[in-house]
Formats: sequence, structure tokens, C-alpha cells
Amino acid sequence: MNFLLFAKSLSELPIGILWGHDLTGGVPGGEAYTGWEIQLIFLLRVLLAGGLGIIIGIERNRRQKEAGMATHFIVGCAAALFTMISMSLADIGDGERIAAQIVSGISFLCAGVIFFRRENLRGLTTAAGIWATAAIGMAVGAGMPIVAASSTVLILGIQMFLHSKVVLRKHRKHMLFIKFVYSDEINNMLREHFGCDSFHRFKISKDGDRMIAEAVIYTKQNFFASELCSLMSSNPDVISVERLEDL
Repeated sequence: MNFLLFAKSLSELPIGILWGHDLTGGVPGGEAYTGWEIQLIFLLRVLLAGGLGIIIGIERNRRQKEAGMATHFIVGCAAALFTMISMSLADIGDGERIAAQIVSGISFLCAGVIFFRRENLRGLTTAAGIWATAAIGMAVGAGMPIVAASSTVLILGIQMFLHSKVVLRKHRKHMLFIKFVYSDEINNMLREHFGCDSFHRFKISKDGDRMIAEAVIYTKQNFFASELCSLMSSNPDVISVERLEDL
């Protein structure tokens, strides 16, 4: 019975309620919204914000990043919910402070997915996506679904374009972390093989009579696992090769 009442109330709400900032006046020329109807409106906004978050999360999930659809869904829903709570408390207190703290809270969450390893910075784009999802959720909560939906399409489109093969083939540089027994012969061979002029983050240590070097190499060519294995098989002085991932 409660479910039927919920469905009936939901079907009777005009679609324009997603745009409204002030829900106390109800439909123009009609009665004011009841508390039950206002909560239904808020629920629709939370679901819309979560749905837009999932759309952004799909791209991150396909690229096997740390934060996927579930994380973006929760961030979008929470941001919309906090925004609507701040709007509801505006008459009885400083509700704007709640919305302001969303940015600070999301910043701490974003910091948890960013880490730096050797010369490889990971999670920066994912963190920016989470931050943008929170902004989209706030827009939905504030009654601006067109702005939120347009921003979602824009972010998703730019992400897909910049990670497309056409762009990556022209501008992408691959990073390899190489550990080898240092000698002038191996040094020149590696530079020629990978087409690089110099090593980055070069480190050398002594192991008995051998000098063990570690370095990061930037190369435009994407070397597959079979090619790296072949390199190590034909050069015993190459100890290990690790392919560093991009953002």
C-alpha cells in the first residue's frame, strides 16, 4: 500500500520540479507542496545526481582506475543531498556552511587516490573526476539539472577524446623503469633501443664488483611484454624492466 502511494505521488509531480529552487510555493496557481512531496522531489534529485555520477564513473571503470561507478555514484548522491540539506536549513541557521564544506570534504577524498611513484603520477585525473562529480551533484541539488547534465556530457566527451588512440599516438610518451648492470656498452645499447637521449631519475649502487643502475626512460614507442622479454633474454646485464602506467 505504501509503495502504491509512493508511485502515485511520484507520477503526479510535474517534471519542472527538478528546476525549482524554492519548493515552498508549490505549483503556480495551485496548492503548496506537502512535506511528503518535497521529500520525493529531493529523492529525484539525489537519483539524478547519482546517475550522472555513474556516467562519469563508467569511463574511469573502463580504464581500470581506482574509483569507478560506485564511488562516483555515491559522491554525486552525497553532494546533492548535502546541498539540499543546506538549502533546507537556510531559514533556521547558516545552511550555506554545509554546502561549503562539501568542497573541503571531497578534497580529502581526492587526495587519497593520488600517489607518486618514481616519476609516475597516478590518480590525478580520477581525483579531478571525483571533484567534478561532487560539483555536478551540487548543481542537481540546487535545482540546475540542465547545467549538471551538460557538464557531465562535456567532461565525458573530453575524457574519451583525450584518451583516444588518435591523440595518444601523437602526444603520449611511455615510461619504463629499467634496472641493469652499468657499463658504457649497455648504456648506449639501451638508449639506441628505446630511442631516448638520456635517463631520468638515474640511480646507481654497488653490488660487490658490479655497478647496478636504475633509471626511468621516456619513449614514444609502446613496447609489448614479448619485446621486453626478448631484450632481457639477449642482454643478461638487463636485470628488470617495468612499464609504468599513465594517469
